[in-house]
Amino acid sequence: DLPLWLIDGVVRRLDREGRQADVDRALLLWSRACLPVAAELYAFDSVAARREPAVAAVLAGRLLEKRPEGNPFEALLRAGATGSVWRVEQVARLLTGTEDLGVFDEATDGWLVEAGRQVVQPGVTTAGVARRFRQGLLLYPADYGKSMDQRKAWLSLQEAAALADLPEVRRGARDRALGVRAWAMGRDGTFLAVTEAYAIFLEALARGTKPGELTRLLLEAECLRGDLERRVATGPLAQGGLSGG
Repeated sequence: DLPLWLIDGVVRRLDREGRQADVDRALLLWSRACLPVAAELYAFDSVAARREPAVAAVLAGRLLEKRPEGNPFEALLRAGATGSVWRVEQVARLLTGTEDLGVFDEATDGWLVEAGRQVVQPGVTTAGVARRFRQGLLLYPADYGKSMDQRKAWLSLQEAAALADLPEVRRGARDRALGVRAWAMGRDGTFLAVTEAYAIFLEALARGTKPGELTRLLLEAECLRGDLERRVATGPLAQGGLSGG
């Protein structure tokens, strides 16, 4: 037998228009620690997948992804056809190459992080995409946070601007500018303008631009992001910046 949530998830996954919303919902639950560990997520009687159709669709999507060693969903179908009992360890092996459930859980977290960056619907920006972008606006300088008086290894952009004289902060800003621009790939023009504004600020920070100019550039980027979040709150933005309803 196959879990009912898996069958329902595969059927729901066929609706391309709803995929981004399902990803947004699943990632929101995950970011708020509302989802259990991978072993419980993929259990035959998974409570999360049964209660949240979006979660079922996202989990099914992971199993439908083709891999060099084969398609996990097809392998599970064949196993079910021969009367095999559903085992989470088997799912873990198909997805990670090991039946170690601890490794499976870590791999699932990593997969969810990557899922948040994927372009599910080209040219579309949703409230979930905008929210994850905002949450990722942090700087992780390689050498920062290693002394006893530094209690965290990351900085907000406002904090980074105040520490622009530190070489590690400047290096971190230069590297982060590339990542910020990558966020815009496949999105709409409005989101592109927001990411470009942040990239310009980070590049200025990396060059050692004066504090007053850094403040102006950051404020400009923040205003554009705030406007984007207000617009996507009423519906997704499609290519060209028009509301998709």
